[in-house]
Amino acid sequence: MGASLAVSEVQALTAELCGRGILVASGQRETRYELGASEQARYREFDNDGSAATTP
Repeated sequence: MGASLAVSEVQALTAELCGRGILVASGQRETRYELGASEQARYREFDNDGSAATTP
């Protein structure tokens, strides 16, 4: 399912998320993104809370 965003909007959002450390670029041949260390820690904390059934 598409989000109806222009390529320029996606690029701007991706750049903002990278600038905030939420996403980190990875990969060699093509750019891929993964959660930054602080976001990974936040999700681990959420998962270990016990009150949540699933990770957001």
